[in-house]
Order: sequence, then C-alpha cells, then structure tokens
Amino acid sequence: MLAFGVIVQHTTDGRVYQNVIRDNPDGILFSGTSEPGHHPRNDIVANNTLDGNGTAVTYNGVSESVRFWNNIISNSATAHYSDGAGPGDVTIEHNNYFDVTGHFARFRGVRHTFSNWKRAFSQDGAEPDSSARDPLYANGTGNDFRLCAGPRMPASSCSRASPARTLGVDLLDLDGDASTSDTVPVGAYVTGEETIGPSGETSADARRRVQPGAPAPIGDTR
Repeated sequence: MLAFGVIVQHTTDGRVYQNVIRDNPDGILFSGTSEPGHHPRNDIVANNTLDGNGTAVTYNGVSESVRFWNNIISNSATAHYSDGAGPGDVTIEHNNYFDVTGHFARFRGVRHTFSNWKRAFSQDGAEPDSSARDPLYANGTGNDFRLCAGPRMPASSCSRASPARTLGVDLLDLDGDASTSDTVPVGAYVTGEETIGPSGETSADARRRVQPGAPAPIGDTR
C-alpha cells in the first residue's frame, strides 16, 4: 500500500487517465511551488476510478490550469482536501461521487458538503452535472469497476444501466471517434473492454515503458 496512489507535480501537459486507484491512504496528490516548472501546469487527470482511499484528492501548494474531469470517487472518507483555502487553479467537473463517508471536502479545517462545495467553489456544476449517485459497478467488492450497461451486463449482479455512463465529456477522445466534446462514461472504463491492472508485467516493467512526456500506462494503483 502506497501513501499516495498518484503524485502529480513538476509536470506540464501531463495526462493521467484510465487508472484504478484504490485502497491508499491518499488517492491523488497535486503538489507544487510557485517557482516556474515546479508545479502541475496544463495537466489533465481524467477518467480514473478512485475507490477505498482515505482521502481521494489532496491539494498541496500551487497548480496551474489543471483539469480533474470524468473521475469516480467512491468509498472514501473525504473527496477533496487541502491545508489551503481551496483546490487552487484546478477545474473539477463531470465527476461521480458515492459513499463519501466523512466530510465531502475540507479546506483549512472548514468542512463542506457536496452542495456547499459546488456553491462555494463553483466546481462540479458544468453540464453534464457531477453526481452523488451510486455508479453501479459490475462488482465493486470484487474489484470489478466496470459500469453496468443494463440487466446482467457486463455481470449478473447488474440490474440496470449505470447513471455514470452519460456523465463525462471526452476531452481526451478516449473512445477514438475524433471528438473531444461527446458524452462518455466517467471512471476508468470507457468502452468496458479495457484491460486495467496486472497483465503479466511488473510495475517496474510498466515504468520502463514510459518515456518522459508520454502518458502513463493505464493500470491499477494500490
């Protein structure tokens, strides 16, 4: 178990997408200083599933023009946290939150509900509007975080289609249709056919495959 599933810092035009980030004390950390080149800038963190983390997203220091879109946060004590006054220059939209058991957001010790967060910070309000509904995983307790497509699809436990399937905006064209404005499912599984997690290679193998400036491989971070 890692202290942080993913750390985003000292990056420009970085992309973090289609990861399952689960069972960490903290899911994602945005961290940086005001010095040029020492904070996240123009990064996109999209279509990730964060489940079972203590705090899903932590903001520490400076971020610049970062987008946190199309993610699912579930089964966590806190969704958003910072010792500062808020999330900083991070645009947070089209996300699905479910079973946040503690305080939805906490900044400088001030606690916020989901509705108060949306009003106070003007986040999670763009259409399609972020949701606090059950994303209807195929089998979340069995770590199958695909979204239900309908009765018994893709698993026998599914009774209906997940509302999270029409919540995202495909700014990274993950469905490959050459559009970055169409509606897609939120979370790591966009088509439902992706293989995410161990597939015969080690984490070290995956790290060796990534070159500086290239998107990280999709995977299971825990």
